[in-house]
Amino acid sequence: GEYGDDDDDDVVHLLDGTIVHTNTLPPENFDDLDDAELDMLICTPAEAEIRAQLWEETNKEWIAVQRERAEEDLKLKAEGKMPVRVRRRKKKEMPTAAVAAADMLRKKTNSKINYDAVKTLMSDIP
Repeated sequence: GEYGDDDDDDVVHLLDGTIVHTNTLPPENFDDLDDAELDMLICTPAEAEIRAQLWEETNKEWIAVQRERAEEDLKLKAEGKMPVRVRRRKKKEMPTAAVAAADMLRKKTNSKINYDAVKTLMSDIP
């Protein structure tokens, strides 16, 4: 059948057009596989080239953006300037959801929220 058919749930369609039944796929743990079975899982150079071409085609926009960024960085460095990148803030690790909610409430106050009532609901808040 076609992709998405319910009866195709037990098959995988490979890039070269071959179909592999999932009951023939290797187990999650490769300890019990011999060298011949492991060699079947490694891409041949031709398969690796096909995968590389597919990846490059799929990600050509990202590659172009990275190339433009690198060119801009070189221009800025030639001018003696440093490129500016936006840094993402690290998220704080919270021990419980209640503590995370309390932390959020501390940052954003609202006159319509009864914070004493919230505190009694979340008794494990420091």
